[in-house]
Amino acid sequence: ISKYIKKYNIKIKRHRYKTRRGKTYPKKYIKIPCIKCIYTAYIALHEIGHVKLNHTIITNKPKFQKEYEAEKFALNCLKRNKINKLYPNIYNKISNKAILYIMFHIQNDKNRNKIQKGSIKKEVYEFCKLDKFYHLL
Repeated sequence: ISKYIKKYNIKIKRHRYKTRRGKTYPKKYIKIPCIKCIYTAYIALHEIGHVKLNHTIITNKPKFQKEYEAEKFALNCLKRNKINKLYPNIYNKISNKAILYIMFHIQNDKNRNKIQKGSIKKEVYEFCKLDKFYHLL
């Protein structure tokens, strides 16, 4: 994690969350939980992903898309470090939470009319394991 923080010139807000939450701010600031386990490391990687992917700037990209990209970044970082092989149960729980998180944001964006019908890419449906329903949408 410190490697990514240095690589992307990220600054950590002074007071870290005591809960398992993170937040990204403009100018490459992030707030992350104290890293005590794989899950809190994953949250930190998710927030780092937002910075790496330039989600701190204002765009027309829907929130679900930004969250999907940050989730993919964090999960790929865990895979690169072989967490999926060393701790498959933990990795699968994190992966399943990521799917629910993206589905929540898709529904939220739909409820707020932020996305149009048919505008969600197939890769997002595949990530959420809903690709067999893609042709219906």
